[in-house]
Amino acid sequence: MLTMKKHLITLLTLFTFAALTTVSCKKDDSTDPGEPGSDYFVSYKADGKSISVEGEILAYAKTTGEQLGIYGVQAGSTSLLITIKKNLAVGNHLIKAPDAYANFTDENKKDFSTAIGNGAGVLIIDEYDASHIKGSFQFNGYNSTDNTLKAAITEGKFNVKID
Repeated sequence: MLTMKKHLITLLTLFTFAALTTVSCKKDDSTDPGEPGSDYFVSYKADGKSISVEGEILAYAKTTGEQLGIYGVQAGSTSLLITIKKNLAVGNHLIKAPDAYANFTDENKKDFSTAIGNGAGVLIIDEYDASHIKGSFQFNGYNSTDNTLKAAITEGKFNVKID
């Protein structure tokens, strides 16, 4: 179990580093991230607090091997990652390790994951093609260092470009 936690923490660190590197280096030819009406976004409530990320630099999806990661990143603040099998069908899917998992990092840098304890959730895919994925989600994630700490992620929605 400790090896899985160490692997998960290492994986989360690598994803965060990659996301921050992408945010700092990628040129955005689209609408400014903060402009109302941005086509690409990830929004949700974390323990009742509304969080919204707009623009294709901060809200995006990326394929790695047979997996697709859906990202909502606020540099220096919160981040969200949902990892699923690539090419899932439109419809409802369980977010539960090992087939799919979700991670949330709060503003205090505490990580919460469905891969810890009894974490689980639901992902609803409304649209999915080669260029974008759109849907909704909710999940409960547990902290990797103290699995009695839980984050409830509710009212999640996303529409992201696939890089």
